[in-house]
Amino acid sequence: MKYNLHCAFVLPVLLLGIACNDDATVSQGDISGIDAGSASDLHQTQTETAPSDASQTETNQSLDTNPIVDLTLCPPQTIPTAPSPSAPSSPTSLVPRIATGGQSAGYPAISDDSGLAPQTEDPTTVCGTSGSIEERIGDCQCRNADTAAVIDSTTPQGYSWSLVVRGVDGSEVWRDNLTGYIWSDKINWKSDVTTDRYINWCRASGSNNKEGSPYAEDDPNGVCTSDQNQSSVTPESACAEDPTHLNGTTLSANAKGGLGKLSGATTDLVWWLPSMEQFRKAYSHGAKKILPRGFGGLWSSTMDSYDTVNAWVFETGNMVSNRRLSNQIICIGAP
Repeated sequence: MKYNLHCAFVLPVLLLGIACNDDATVSQGDISGIDAGSASDLHQTQTETAPSDASQTETNQSLDTNPIVDLTLCPPQTIPTAPSPSAPSSPTSLVPRIATGGQSAGYPAISDDSGLAPQTEDPTTVCGTSGSIEERIGDCQCRNADTAAVIDSTTPQGYSWSLVVRGVDGSEVWRDNLTGYIWSDKINWKSDVTTDRYINWCRASGSNNKEGSPYAEDDPNGVCTSDQNQSSVTPESACAEDPTHLNGTTLSANAKGGLGKLSGATTDLVWWLPSMEQFRKAYSHGAKKILPRGFGGLWSSTMDSYDTVNAWVFETGNMVSNRRLSNQIICIGAP
């Protein structure tokens, strides 16, 4: 469940004239399976297979792929302004390095400070399939009205989220307007195959040791250098994209709303696996209430520096997982 527009914008805004495209479509990519698993408690080794997703709503919705929008009822849209965040600019920042960084101690308790009010409807009309990020947001507001803009003006921060893309498969991509970061849907969320939705850390992050690759790193634990966990010929990456060195088309194109270098989009973003700090900030801004399929049990790019065979998994509590095993994926992006 996401949360509804219940008061006026208080953030700086820009007015954007929107001409809704009546034949909006989004390209669909293949989905391929990998492996299954789940997350464990702090500094414990994972031994069980992937948990059931019964608690999460992953139902297919009936979509009109050629919605008719009466433009006379859709005046120029008020689009919240947002910062322009920095995206990783080097191979060593795009794909996490095992030997550097990380966190050993547990993270402090986290809370949702957004105060967002419940909404009763989800966006159901395809939108945001072309144009700049602002144009896509405006198109979504035009087609989906209140369900595309989530605002809280009762707090000093003025928490604000905007729908960027609503795909024909039901995937949703949102922007956190306090940070400017774009958040994908869960990778392969529609697949009925558990191994499609749960991916090991190597394939989630793109970590590999392919000869000649700018992302190559000799894994001191032998996790991402093992062909069982990552290909040394065509390394896979659910989040980070590089058409020359990383294969991610079948993993994540739809969940990113077609806004990727591997999707042929005119507006492409730099995507990567979020750090724990990025997850925690988004959570405090209300991400759990906004993103359509939950916001927990997700691989982060942050290594467990206490034991680098593990990486941190985002949950409201402390959790690490053996990198050989599998969890769900959400990606973060920026222009």
